[in-house]
Amino acid sequence: MTITMKEQESVPGEMIFPEAKLRALEEKITNPRWVVPVLPEQELEALLNAATELAIKGEDVNNPLCQCFYNDALILSFTKILTDDAVSSWKHNIQQCVRSNCEKLVRLCAIKLDDPRFLNLLSMVLNPNNKFHTFNASRTSEGLVLNSVPSSGQGSTQDQEVFARSQDHRTPRGWLVHLINIFGQSGGFIKLRERFEAIMGFKKSELTASLSSEEKVSNEIIEKETEEQNNIADHSDMTSSTENMEHLKCFV
Repeated sequence: MTITMKEQESVPGEMIFPEAKLRALEEKITNPRWVVPVLPEQELEALLNAATELAIKGEDVNNPLCQCFYNDALILSFTKILTDDAVSSWKHNIQQCVRSNCEKLVRLCAIKLDDPRFLNLLSMVLNPNNKFHTFNASRTSEGLVLNSVPSSGQGSTQDQEVFARSQDHRTPRGWLVHLINIFGQSGGFIKLRERFEAIMGFKKSELTASLSSEEKVSNEIIEKETEEQNNIADHSDMTSSTENMEHLKCFV
């Protein structure tokens, strides 16, 4: 018996990744006349929502379809909508939809920072020099709302912390600022700091061991050089004494 996608998605307690939307997205973005479906409820948004839901539960790792999305369609979709020359030809409503999808990507990146694929995606979506942010550099973040972050174990929300502000009134880059604040609100900077501290903590122990070893070797080299210099000095003194004796014999 064949189960339809709609029936699969209604299975209680089980999140099914929308394969039909994934295949549709793959077809659209790999076509020579490609298009990235960024409108609300279209493929990219639906797949981002599904992936985020799985990632929150830690179920995306063992989901082949979700991993397929991460490996190919997700990366290719955002590469096109952020770095292609076509960005400047899109209408304002499409630019807004791209920004909306970027917001969802940034939230997903905050969850998946331990995955190198998402570090690369994060660097792309927050790159101020990509085509999308360059074209929209004059936009402000006025009117854009940050989702409140629920405090741990509570139904209330934490005060919204501001992680970035526009500095240049001529090119405020408000949309980029907005994405940076979403990343911070999603706990992204905390996870980045923890990642750096873990890496540096590991490297610090390696560095300490390395420095101790190098210091030991250095001390041995210095001792050897000192010993050689002393030997040379002793030899020089002996040679000088011998020459003096020979010189005195000439006068005897």
